Amino acid sequence: MDKTKIKTLNGKMCNIILIESRLEQVNTFQYLGSMITEDADRSKEIRGKLARGQSAETWMKQIWKIHSIK
Repeated sequence: MDKTKIKTLNGKMCNIILIESRLEQVNTFQYLGSMITEDADRSKEIRGKLARGQSAETWMKQIWKIHSIK
């Protein structure tokens, strides 16, 4: 129950009650690695993926500079 959230299209409100608890309605959620938003704006997701890639590159540069690794 704590992990279950609901998402609607066009920002419409939805009240779903399950076992006497109202489910939380969210504006965005992550599904299969992609961020689903109301307005279908992907810029946040793309910026996040770029930042993770840059972080990984910085970490890998340290390994690439080690000359003893063949």
